[in-house]
Amino acid sequence: MINLFDTCNVCQKLKPAPEQKGTKFHVLGISELEKSAQLGTCFLCSLLFTAISDYGYISPNDNQIFVRTGHDEPFFLMWIDAQLPVVPHLEIFRQTGSTSIIEGLGWANAVPREPNNQATNDLIIDWVRDCEENHAECRVDVQETPKRLLDLECSGPEGICLVQDLKPSKYVALSHCWGNVRACTTTSGNLTSRLSGIKWDDLAKTFQDAVTLTRQIGFRHLWIDSLCIIQDDSDDWKKESVKMGDIYRGAYLTIAASLASADDEGFLHPSKERDFYSAKCLRVPFQGGVITDLWVRTIHDSRLHSFHNISEPLSTRAWTMQERVLAPRLLSYSSAVTFECTASAVCECGHSMYPDPYYPPVHMLQGLDNKQGFLSILQGEPQSIARMYSFWSDMVSVYTGRKLTFETDRQIAISAIARALAKQYGDEYIAGLWKGNLVPGLTWHNDIRLPVIKNVAAGSGVQLPNRPPSWSWLSAEKLVSTYRLLPGHCEVISTDVQEGGLNDSGPARGCIKLRAQTGTMVAHLPEKGQLDSETSGATRFALLGPNDNPVEVFKIEDFRVDRPVARNSALNVSADMQGGSWVPMDRTFPIRVLCLHLGTTIIDDNNRESEVFLALGHLQGRYSRIGLVRATITRDALREWVGESRREITIY
Repeated sequence: MINLFDTCNVCQKLKPAPEQKGTKFHVLGISELEKSAQLGTCFLCSLLFTAISDYGYISPNDNQIFVRTGHDEPFFLMWIDAQLPVVPHLEIFRQTGSTSIIEGLGWANAVPREPNNQATNDLIIDWVRDCEENHAECRVDVQETPKRLLDLECSGPEGICLVQDLKPSKYVALSHCWGNVRACTTTSGNLTSRLSGIKWDDLAKTFQDAVTLTRQIGFRHLWIDSLCIIQDDSDDWKKESVKMGDIYRGAYLTIAASLASADDEGFLHPSKERDFYSAKCLRVPFQGGVITDLWVRTIHDSRLHSFHNISEPLSTRAWTMQERVLAPRLLSYSSAVTFECTASAVCECGHSMYPDPYYPPVHMLQGLDNKQGFLSILQGEPQSIARMYSFWSDMVSVYTGRKLTFETDRQIAISAIARALAKQYGDEYIAGLWKGNLVPGLTWHNDIRLPVIKNVAAGSGVQLPNRPPSWSWLSAEKLVSTYRLLPGHCEVISTDVQEGGLNDSGPARGCIKLRAQTGTMVAHLPEKGQLDSETSGATRFALLGPNDNPVEVFKIEDFRVDRPVARNSALNVSADMQGGSWVPMDRTFPIRVLCLHLGTTIIDDNNRESEVFLALGHLQGRYSRIGLVRATITRDALREWVGESRREITIY
C-alpha cells in the first residue's frame, strides 16, 4: 500500500491535520513540484505533476498550482496558464468500486460514455428512494392532475396508450424542447386512436427515450405535453396549459432532456458533452514502476459549462423554466445525469452538482442555480417575503433572456411560479410584478450589450395597442435586471389592470397611478434612437427644473431606452430648440422626457448612492414608460430639479 500523505518538503503542507474536515486550500510552486517529481521519490509530487502534464501544462514560467486536499477526499487542482484556452479545474480520484493500493485519496464515479447504463439507473432508483423515504419536504400534495397521461403498461402490442381522467398516485413528467418539426402530437383527429394505442415508431426519439427510462426505473404513467394536450383544441390547451405548473409540481419525478434541441434527437445516447467530462487513467511513475489506478478529469460543475462551450438547449426556452423550478424532483440528462430535490443536488459523477471548491458554495447561488433555495422559498414563512421578492427578481432576469415560439405565451409561461408564490405569501400579482414590491419592480432595465431577443409587436403578430403595459417587464425586448431600492420616495396610489392576474394568459392591459417627485430631462439620442455601450457616454443630457431652469451639477450614469425611439416621434423636440442656446450634436436628435423619482439604490461596496427614475413620454394623450434613468446628483441639485412637491402620474 502507498500512503498518499507520505510527503516531502515540497508537498508536506498538503497533508491534512488529523482534526480537519472537508478540504483545505494550499499553494505550490509548479517548478519545485516538477523537480520533486523528476526525482521519483515522492509519490504525491509525481501524482500532481503527472495530472497537470497530462492535461496540457506546457508553460516554463514559474507558475503556481492551487490544491485542495482532505481526508479521503478527491484532490481538486487549479492553475493559471496564459497559453491554455481556459483555467483548468481538475479533480484526481480513485474510481468507486475499484481496488487500489493508494490510501488517503477520495472516491468518485466515472461518467460513462453511454448514459443509459445499469450503474446510473441504479443510482437514479437510489436517489428517488432516498428522497421519498427521508425528505418530507419533497412530498407535494397537488389537487390538479393531468387530464391525460400515457399508460406504459396497457394492453396491446406496444403497451402504450393515452388514458383520460385517471388520478394516479405517481406519474413521471418530461421537460423537453419541441424543435421546429412537430409531428408527434395529439390532435382532435388522432385522439381516439391514441386512446386505443400508440405505435413505438410513431413516437419521437426523445419520447421513446422517456418511455424507456420511465419503465426502467419502475413507473407506469408518463406525462408529455405534446401528447397529453390536444394541440389543435384551443379550449383544451387553455385548460391544461394553466394547470402546467401544477402538473410539474405534482409529478413524482420530472425528466429533463437538457441537451436535446428537438424531439427527434433523444437523450439516452453518447454525446460530446459527456465525453468532455470523461476521466483519464493516470500513469504515475514511482520508484521504477508505474501506478495506474488513479484518475483525473475536469471537475463536473454545471457553473463551468459556459467556459467549456457546453450549452443546454432546454435552458434557453421560457416554458421550461417553471418546469425546472417547480418540479420537486428533477432528473436531468446533460453532460452528466443529475438529480435535484428540495434537500439534495447530486450527480452521477459521485459528487454534488456544484462540487468545484474554487466557486462559492451552493447556498450562495442565486436564482435558478439554487433550485433548493427556491423550493425552500415555496415553504417559507410569510415574513420572509423580502427573500421571495429577491428570488423573483433573479428569475425574471433569467426568464426575459429565454425564447418562446409564440411570444404571446410570455405571460402565461411563468404564471405557474407566480401562483405558487402567491399561494404561499398572499401577495397580489400584477402583470409580472408584485403589489407589495411594485416600485422596486419598476426599476427593470435592459442590458444594452445584448441584441433584441423578442419583439412583442412584430414577432408575434400583436399590434401596438395589444402590447403589455409599458411599465411591465412583459413588454421588454431584451433580458432585464432590476435595482434594489431604499424605501420612501415613491407611492403607489392605485392599479387598474386587466388580464394580468395569476390565471390570465394575457396580454395584460391597464395602468398604474404613482405619486412621486418629477423633473424634465432632455437627451440627445443617436439616429438609431437607442443608446448602447458606444453611444451612451457621448450622449448629452440636460435636467430642467420646474421653470425649465437648467440644473448644473449632476451625472447621468445610465439611460436605458426600452426600445428605439424614432426620429419622427412626438418626443422629438428639435423644433422647439431651434434658435436656442443648445447647439445640436451631429447625427443626433433631442427628446424630452419626464423623470419620475422611484428611489435610491446602492451601486457599489462603498455604499455610493445613485437615484433611479422612470423615463416617461407623453404620447397620444397619456404617459408611457420609455426607459429608466440612473443619476448621481447631490441632494441640493435633486431638490432644484424635482422640487419639493409630489405629483400623481398615471402610466399605461
